[in-house]
Amino acid sequence: MGPPDIEERQDFRIRLTPTERSAVRLRASASGFSGNRWVVALIRAHLANEPQFEEAELQVVAASNQQLAGLVRLLAGHARACEQEAGSEQTSRRDAVVSRQQFEELKQTLDAHLRAVAALIRANLDRWSL
Repeated sequence: MGPPDIEERQDFRIRLTPTERSAVRLRASASGFSGNRWVVALIRAHLANEPQFEEAELQVVAASNQQLAGLVRLLAGHARACEQEAGSEQTSRRDAVVSRQQFEELKQTLDAHLRAVAALIRANLDRWSL
């Protein structure tokens, strides 16, 4: 099975009772999908065991990744500054404590971010489990 965005799509017909069709439409609508897209996402989630995000969730993950990228840039800049100061005899004990505090705050922020994204992915996978 190749990536779904590369392979040619083919029709696959299923027959549902009116009650089942109504339930699919309700769940799909609640998730921000059309009925057809919801069924496709359900199948892909089970075949690939990967999350199938709706548009709003994709935006949250994208924003999350942008925040993480910003934190990485800040960390890289801070690490460079620490390297430059390490060679200087004028680096005070107070500067080292502030740096440690900043690193701890950054670590806490990153940990919270990672937990939030993991929870989103876990919730998404749970949504598609039968």
